[in-house]
Amino acid sequence: EWPVERLRPHDESRLMFGEPEESIAYDTMLESVRKNGILEPLVARADGTLLAGHLRLSCAKRSGITRVPVRILPPFDQYQDEVVFVVRSN
Repeated sequence: EWPVERLRPHDESRLMFGEPEESIAYDTMLESVRKNGILEPLVARADGTLLAGHLRLSCAKRSGITRVPVRILPPFDQYQDEVVFVVRSN
């Protein structure tokens, strides 16, 4: 588990998907997180850059959750591969 302050959105995520709060699934996810917590670990680089789970992180923060489960991925060989992962995971 990591403190939520240690995680930051991937630059490409905001460009592609906008802010998590703008998602049509936000209210449903928020209700789920408030009821059940974070069930699926967020995915990040070792430096805290979030690769998957931007919506869950936003809901956790809004719900007052201060620590979330995180799975760390090894570095990608190319930045392009990382961006593909971000798109497919979100």
